[in-house]
Amino acid sequence: MFKFSTSHPGIAEDKQQTLAHWSQKQREQLVRLLILTEYSDRYIRLEEQDNLDARLQPIHWEQGLSLPHFVSNNYAAMREISRDPLRKEHCVSEAIAELHGVADEACSILQSLCTHEEPMTEHDQFLHQLMQRLQCRPD
Repeated sequence: MFKFSTSHPGIAEDKQQTLAHWSQKQREQLVRLLILTEYSDRYIRLEEQDNLDARLQPIHWEQGLSLPHFVSNNYAAMREISRDPLRKEHCVSEAIAELHGVADEACSILQSLCTHEEPMTEHDQFLHQLMQRLQCRPD
């Protein structure tokens, strides 16, 4: 089961940020990556979904669907994408390109979600791969 690190209760709370200075597209791509991370072990339990939903609450959300509806609508899409390596790679590449301008902050968020369990969980492995692709600097 995927457990986000408990040291940070919300995605953006550690710096009192809501990611309001990010574009809506950047926030959407971050949410998609986080859902895809949950599927890195091929399934999501209800408590994992609830945990992510709670952690996303501080994020500023603008247009279209509300954040809860956006997240709900993307669970099925990310589940399908996670099953197809080519689609998964395309989704990750698209997200990484969109997050380029906020890479340092995105890295900080991804790092805060790592559980640092040994042996490394599939979720942590996926988060580390994302951080490498974003060219995160080690802490």
